[in-house]
Amino acid sequence: MSASASFFVIDRAAISDLTAAADPESGTGLYAVAHAVGHDLDAVAEGAVFPWSGYCFVFLMEFLASRGVYRATEFTDAEQLLSSSAGVGAYLLTPASFTDLALLDPDRYDESDIRRYFDELGVGFTEAGVAGKDGIAGLAEHVGALDSDQALLVLVG
Repeated sequence: MSASASFFVIDRAAISDLTAAADPESGTGLYAVAHAVGHDLDAVAEGAVFPWSGYCFVFLMEFLASRGVYRATEFTDAEQLLSSSAGVGAYLLTPASFTDLALLDPDRYDESDIRRYFDELGVGFTEAGVAGKDGIAGLAEHVGALDSDQALLVLVG
């Protein structure tokens, strides 16, 4: 696995600007689109890059969805548009993206369950459980700190 997952806090108002400027046909990167509409993407904080493969983050989000923790929101269409435009995976996350933020407690999950899920997808690796718990902790930290007018943009690529 390779790629990375980077976390950015953006104003919710910027989402409509980003999607309006996104053009899947042009292949313009999301950073260029963001700059063109006056939104610079700055990493949230030190460690705002998920320390494991970005693809691992994607599979973790699938794991959370399979457990009913992560769900589609008002931003699902925007995520798809930004992903196809930028050529990377894009997640727009808010507290509403999760059925209950308390479910983003990594202690609620067993490493072996996460590893087994990755194995079933054919992408398993020895430390998948540790990586999954790290990702859940990162989501809890960053999504839990959002103000009501903010979203967490996660770019995978």
